Amino acid sequence: MLPHLQKKKILNLILAKVCDTGWNKESIQVAAEQSKFSFDEVMTDFDNDIGEIVKFFNRCVDEEMVSGLRRGVKKKHSIRGQIKKAILLRLRILSRNKKAFKNTMAYLSFPQNLTLSLDLLYSTADSIWRSIGDKSTDFNFYTKRILLSGIYLPTLLFWIEDRSDGFRDTSAFIDRRIENIMHIQKLRGTLKDKIEDVGGEFVRGFTKH
Repeated sequence: MLPHLQKKKILNLILAKVCDTGWNKESIQVAAEQSKFSFDEVMTDFDNDIGEIVKFFNRCVDEEMVSGLRRGVKKKHSIRGQIKKAILLRLRILSRNKKAFKNTMAYLSFPQNLTLSLDLLYSTADSIWRSIGDKSTDFNFYTKRILLSGIYLPTLLFWIEDRSDGFRDTSAFIDRRIENIMHIQKLRGTLKDKIEDVGGEFVRGFTKH
């Protein structure tokens, strides 16, 4: 088993090749040679699965994001402010390997990688919520992560094509996306209340006869 730091070094070599040739055995072969480990040694450490290397990449970015948020200046932000801060930090980390990440998205778009893609999305949403202190354990635990996934994934797709300075357009997109999600949730809550009110009136009216 390779040490964590050594695995990260190998990952960086792989990402450098993924920029040009995508996620395939050829990229890993070249990176392994540069790391002075054999292809078989590298693949064995990742359970002989390229998807496990992609998962490790995602985990390393999540870990750096969480670490960065903990080191940041402690200010009181709203939940939406903390979420936006976390997403933007993660995008800044990904920007160091943006071309490799675009090829990662292409790899994850294959039908056979759907489960992996959803797993990574959930993992990132969970990391963000935990980093801002979420301690829910009830049904809200899953609801929050689903809602955040609905913010993060569209933002990710927008950011990939963003050419604005400092991701200014992406920052504005996050604001709009959060607002849309909150508006939808508010409408759902209002509709639920109205349905319950109508249902209550119906039951009361029915029981009078």
